[in-house]
Amino acid sequence: MQKQPYRIYLLLILALSLLVRLQNFNRVFSSQILLNGFDPYYHMRIVEVIVKSGHRLNFDYYLNYPYGLKIGWLPLFDYIIAFPGIIFGFKASEIFATVFPPILGLLLVLLVYLITNEIFKNTKIALLSSFIMAVMPSIVNITVLGFADHHAWNIVLLLTAIYFLIKTVNSGNYNYLIVSGISLTVLAFSWMGAPIYCALFTLIAYNEIVRKKDNKLAIYTSIALLMPVMVAIINTLIALAFFMLSAFIALTILINRFQDKRLPYFYLISTLLIVSIIYFVPIKQFSFVKSGINYLFGLNLYLPTIAEAQSFQVFSVAYSNAVFPFIIALAVIFMFLFDKDRRLIVIWFVLAFLLSLIQFRFVTLLSIIVAISSAYGICYLLHFSGYEIFEAKDVKDKQRRTKTKKSKKSKNKKDELGTKDYLFAFLFILFLISPAFVLSIRTFDMNKDWENTLLWIENNTPETSYYLNPNKKPEYSVLSWWDYGNWIVYVAKRPVVCNNFQAGAMDAAKFFTAQNESDALKIVKKRNVKYIVVDDVMLYSNSTETKFPAILKIAGYNTDFMEKREIVDLYNKSMLYKLYNGTKHFKLIKKFGSVRIFEVDI
Repeated sequence: MQKQPYRIYLLLILALSLLVRLQNFNRVFSSQILLNGFDPYYHMRIVEVIVKSGHRLNFDYYLNYPYGLKIGWLPLFDYIIAFPGIIFGFKASEIFATVFPPILGLLLVLLVYLITNEIFKNTKIALLSSFIMAVMPSIVNITVLGFADHHAWNIVLLLTAIYFLIKTVNSGNYNYLIVSGISLTVLAFSWMGAPIYCALFTLIAYNEIVRKKDNKLAIYTSIALLMPVMVAIINTLIALAFFMLSAFIALTILINRFQDKRLPYFYLISTLLIVSIIYFVPIKQFSFVKSGINYLFGLNLYLPTIAEAQSFQVFSVAYSNAVFPFIIALAVIFMFLFDKDRRLIVIWFVLAFLLSLIQFRFVTLLSIIVAISSAYGICYLLHFSGYEIFEAKDVKDKQRRTKTKKSKKSKNKKDELGTKDYLFAFLFILFLISPAFVLSIRTFDMNKDWENTLLWIENNTPETSYYLNPNKKPEYSVLSWWDYGNWIVYVAKRPVVCNNFQAGAMDAAKFFTAQNESDALKIVKKRNVKYIVVDDVMLYSNSTETKFPAILKIAGYNTDFMEKREIVDLYNKSMLYKLYNGTKHFKLIKKFGSVRIFEVDI
């Protein structure tokens, strides 16, 4: 393919990618700038404090009121969002926060193109993979306008590291791994879960080191993984995790000294066994292993109630990968299963798929390799239909071409293909990825009812103190379910009992499930609650969107072993139900559609 046409095609794909990500433009830029999702609002809370007060908060009394909460998020992503505001004022940070995700989306599409081209050395496959990536539902969802969370940023950094690793393997220029190390270091300063992502980088590198018996690659990769250890200045546990990954790669030099092909597998299995043993050993220095595994497998009360932390969501994984590309990718993985040159694709897919089953939030890692492998699969099908896809210099593809000639009496040469043939191929590709166009539509999380509610609370309830200096305790709190906590803090500027960090969620759940008003009042007094905000979606119903079973679970009820009749009986006596039917100490003062505001009267 000539350079000029492929550049035009790539620009068109990037334009499509941007267009898809500008959905909900009218909601983001309405009467005020609004963000999509829930976590982005707390990122902006931190950014607002940085820009307006000059420091990043480490403790916030506006959360888990009246006890407050230590903020464990790593700082780099928030400082990136804050940077324009530090120079031009907070409005600049608000605007940048909305457009940064689509920019990251464009970078992801471009990186997938580069990685695919580096793996297959085929521009057509690379273009198709970037096209699929442009509309991949799980990727679009984290890169839409206004979704100012760290997910897309993390993946950009990981893909950058992987791209330069693959480029190193192909070119023999080991200096590229320094760029990988820088990218991984930035990731380490951006997200607590960085070692989980970097495990993928490590396994891909391990495969290439063992396959090529390349000790120099092992040394440079080990150095690249050692660079993020400097994160120890703010978090020693993450630094220790990277040190272990670096040591794992460094020891492969010893593995390469032996000719036994089984040894690399034995080393990998032994490492996993040692990590499992460390998990059960009560040594403080290795507590990060236990906490990391607990986080990964959702071994606490709250994670199973979070949508993105759900396990074994097989159908959701398929939908998030546009269904047909996911199915094609599975077939391609079986094709590559015993191909040593393509083993990195298998490793990437298998690890990402397992992570997606453990926690749905990791589906984005899977979507990248689905885009790459499904593009290969579609091109493979088109090639056998007579379309010129693979280059003649590829020996394996020469063999495929020969088989095609034997099975096809026509359309075996590029110049024999007409406009109708190319149109058919284009429609075939569109059909295969058509579910993506529907599944990538993301509903704006904060509906008009909630927007009006939050603005009303800000303008019609007593203002609380220390919003920009939350090391001091404000006057009262607002109680709602944890989903809405960040909205209330950032938009309404009021302290909350709980947000989606889950601190305070137990008391909120006990309030809503309390079987009498006196028990509910104890929690209200304990938390100094002045207002209560509820949404109809919290009510118990047959809808899959109802939040009441999750509220029950956090309150201490084992809903997995409860009959529906028991749940209904609990609900009909609960404080949540009684709020809608009149109570002595909780007065309805405002209603906006599905959202109601109650004032505590004691």
